[in-house]
Amino acid sequence: METLSYSQIKKRKADFDEDISKRARQLPVGEQLPLSRLLQYSDKQQLFTILLQCVEKHPDLARDIRGILPAPSMDTCVETLRKLLINLNDSFPYGGDKRGDYAFNRIREKYMAVLHALNDMVPCYLPPYSTCFEKNITFLDAATNVVHELPEFHNPNHNVYKSQAYYELTGAWLVVLRQLEDRPVVPLLPLEELEEHNKTSQNRMEEALNYLKQLQKNEPLVHERSHTFQQTNPQNNFHRHTNSMNIGNDNGMGWHSMHQYI
Repeated sequence: METLSYSQIKKRKADFDEDISKRARQLPVGEQLPLSRLLQYSDKQQLFTILLQCVEKHPDLARDIRGILPAPSMDTCVETLRKLLINLNDSFPYGGDKRGDYAFNRIREKYMAVLHALNDMVPCYLPPYSTCFEKNITFLDAATNVVHELPEFHNPNHNVYKSQAYYELTGAWLVVLRQLEDRPVVPLLPLEELEEHNKTSQNRMEEALNYLKQLQKNEPLVHERSHTFQQTNPQNNFHRHTNSMNIGNDNGMGWHSMHQYI
């Protein structure tokens, strides 16, 4: 076995170092953060804005995103409406006439935010998209209570928005109630609740109330039909529902017309 002297080892090391120095050094290049990191450090509002901009530029993305994102629960929708209503009430100026033009101009943006939210959410609880009568009624009841709490003003022009909301709620009510015409099992009709809604709205929901009264008048026929159905399907039970309802125009699509007002 060959034994290397110190001088030989030193020479070999020098030759090796010389080879390294002749190699092309790969230097780093500046670049932005990876997309995953950018998303991690972006706040929710930024991501929301970016997503909407991408959908506007690439409409096909909307279908894919709808297929991925889960629909919000009813509780979430109602909570959103309540928060918007709180923001509206908190935006009133301190002191002064809260029914005057100045007050309306101060709260107008928050007022419209409530209407826009209703405009987006109500159709999600109407057939044919939503066919569950009880769920539809529950949401419409909550939405009606929100409209009841919208402020009114001395200037009748400022009250057009609320009147239109009642009109649309009435139509949605009619659409949901008409689901019962073909149902073999009919839930308990919430007549008292709708009467209270109509009273609070100053008879602006009378059309839906009259329709519900007509349903109640035909209730013996309905129950006879239901009894026959139960005899052939004994496992089915009557659905009991004590909540209320409301919203829309004759064909249930009236919320689309809200855009001309807001």
